[in-house]
Order: sequence, then C-alpha cells, then structure tokens
Amino acid sequence: MKRRNVLTTLAVIGVVLIAGCSKDGNWFNSNAPENYIPNAFALQVPGSVPLGVSGDFVILSKSGISDVPLSVITGNIGTSPISGSAITGVTCPEVTGTIYTVDASGPACRVISPVMLTTAVLDMETAYTYASGIAATSAATVNVGAGSLIDLTLAPGVYEWGTAVTIVTDLTLNGSATDVWIFKVAGTLDMASAKSVILTGGALAGNIFWQVSGAVTLGTTSHFEGVILAMTNIAMRTGASINGRLLAQTFVSLDHNTVNVSGTSGGGGTVPPVVCRDFVTGGGWISGSTVTESNKHGKNENKDKATFGVSGGLKNGNYWGQLSFNDHKGVTVKSINVTNYIIIDSLTRQIEGLSLVNGADTLAYKVVVKDNGEKGRNDSFSLVLSNNYNISGTLQGGNIQLHLVCGDSNNDHNGRNKKEGHDYGRKENYSDNDEKEGNGNCNYNGSKKQY
Repeated sequence: MKRRNVLTTLAVIGVVLIAGCSKDGNWFNSNAPENYIPNAFALQVPGSVPLGVSGDFVILSKSGISDVPLSVITGNIGTSPISGSAITGVTCPEVTGTIYTVDASGPACRVISPVMLTTAVLDMETAYTYASGIAATSAATVNVGAGSLIDLTLAPGVYEWGTAVTIVTDLTLNGSATDVWIFKVAGTLDMASAKSVILTGGALAGNIFWQVSGAVTLGTTSHFEGVILAMTNIAMRTGASINGRLLAQTFVSLDHNTVNVSGTSGGGGTVPPVVCRDFVTGGGWISGSTVTESNKHGKNENKDKATFGVSGGLKNGNYWGQLSFNDHKGVTVKSINVTNYIIIDSLTRQIEGLSLVNGADTLAYKVVVKDNGEKGRNDSFSLVLSNNYNISGTLQGGNIQLHLVCGDSNNDHNGRNKKEGHDYGRKENYSDNDEKEGNGNCNYNGSKKQY
C-alpha cells in the first residue's frame, strides 16, 4: 500500500477571507448596509468565494455548451452573451433544472432571461477575480509537488501554483463541513483518467474552489469535486463526473458525463451547515409615495400602496421561502426559489433568489426585512431586482416576524431579550406549520389582518 504524504496547513485566516467582501462587484451589494458581508455568519461557510447569481448554475459559460449525449445534468445551465444556439447536443431530458438563454434559440425547453444571465456572468467573473486575490496560506501551500499532485492528502487552506497542475493519482481533501479549500492555478489544470478527488472528514464540494487561468480537462471516467472558476474552457472527457460547478469564461464541453450541482450527491455540497434554525415571515404594505388622500373617516391615508408577502430561512439544512410583491404600478414579483439567507444583524435578514417579474422575466431578487418589535412598529421592507428596480420603506400596515434567532433561547446576538416582542425562544418548535405560516403571508392583499 502506498504511503500518502499528508500536507498540514493552517485554516484560511479570517481577516483574509472577509476582506473585500463588500466590494466583490455583486449587484446585491450595491445598496447593502455598510457592514454587509456576503454569506455572513455560519449560514454559508465563512471564507468561501462569493458566487452571487452564478451560484444558481451548475454550468455557466460565455461562449457555449456542447454535449455528446447522453449526459446527466442536475442543476441550472446557461450561456451568455452568446446566443442560445451555442448550446448544442444538450437535450431537455438530460437536465434536471432550467436551461437559460439570452434569446429564443437553443433547446426547446429553454427559458429566456438575458438580464439575469448578464448578472450571473458578471458575478462569475467577479468570483474568479476575488479568488485570484486571496494570498496562499503559507509557503508550504505554494507550488505543492511542483504542480504534479501524487498521493496527497491536503488539509484546508489556500494553495497556489505559478505553473500548470496535473492531478496524477487520487487526491484526498480532508476536513470538516465548515472548512474551505481554494486552489489557484496560473496555467492549465488536468485530471488524469480514472482518478478521483476524494472528500473525507465531512468536507463539502461547495467549499472547494479551483481558480484556473488556463484550460481545464477532466480525464476519461475521472471524478472531480468542487467549483471550477475557469478563465478559458472546461472539457469533461468521456464518462467523467463532477460534484460541483462548471463556471467557464469561454466554453464547456461534455461527453456522456454526470454533472451534479454541489449538494446533490454523497460526496459533498453547498447545503448550508445547520448551526441554527432561523427564519422570518411577514407581509404588509409600504408607501410608494408621500401623497395622501382623505378617507371616508376624514383622515389622511396614503393610497399609493406597494403590498408584499415574504418568508425565508433554513429548514433541514436547506434554504426555503417565498416572495410575492405588487407595487400596483405595473411591477409584480413572484419568487421561483431562495438561494441565500443572510443574517445581517440581530434584527435584519436578507433573502436572495430568482423571481418571475410581471409573469415573464426571470430576474434575481434581494429582499431585506427588519423586525423592530411587535406589532409591526417601524418594521421595514426593501426589494432590489437585478434590472436595478428597487423600492423600500417602513411598513404602513402588516408585520415582520423574526423567528428562532441563533444564540440561547432568551437572547439574540446583541443580548436583546425575547420579551421585547421578537420570537427568540422557540428553538425546538420548528415544524412544517411554520413554513406554511410564512408562505401564507405571500397572499397579503394590503388589508388589515388579511393574509
């Protein structure tokens, strides 16, 4: 039996991991609070590379996607700015997810969403740049094996090579579900045929990032783990598989492959660690203007109401929630999914995902809600779409309810007591009824207590 070399490294230094997060170029951050950190707290692992909207894809490219069928693809795929006609060989039954294009070309089941795709590609490029700017953990993690990786077990950390890298034998990554690996390759990355990246100790594919300036080739019947951020093309040879993401700034080619988005197979994933069960529900209306009219009782009332219902949080290690919004001026928003849930501070939560706008356009959305106490006094709601539509305000009716905050059963992060009106003490009482309660808020019609 071969003896493996165990390379011990330090975990990624927290300051390095957080520095620059608020300047990562993601459109979500443009109106974010000053202390906003993507993937804050432990709802998504600190130190991971923020993917933004590109994280909604298992395959994303700028120049096209080809396939020699049949491949098995789990997750969304898309290409931009090139036409959907550059998606060739991919059939609708092969994809468990959505095929997004910028136009009416491509597979018959495509969904046309040029604005969302533009944002996703920009976020992919930003993620590549972000990863490239992180320093190696130590001298021991620079040019490991002179670029030839043979019989290695690598601990978490930031690794860097000034040359091409070849994975010659099986490569083992050993660490926990909260550990992060970032591999920076200033050349090509090649995986030998019939070899595997193996995760042990609970390591997750969604916490492994390969930032590669040259072409990436995964050899015949090889198995790979992690998110590939490639400056050029990614080629999967016949029968190769990956648990992660293929994010290429040129082209992605497949050939009878299995492509699983992180978290869909046993090897690893981006399912957020369940540190606590934290969620928010709410509904109501905010003012769209300062114009008031006298109602039947002779009191001034704002007739310009933007109504909403929202819920979001963590359930069984997964993000869940819904959003329904109508500004009654021609903009309606209905969520498709929830892709991120962020604790901004003890009272404020941020929910992100994809939505259907006016029943036609698929756009990324960000909602920030704040629970300032019961019953709805000074609670706030804001919505930003990836086409730059935004609206925000203090609730004029309705309520935002924060549930199950991390920390002990009586206090949140800042020591505020549950007696102040926040639902901080129900840690062990989470059930499907809580989700139904939250989703029910999405039927809010702007009238008092009618949800």
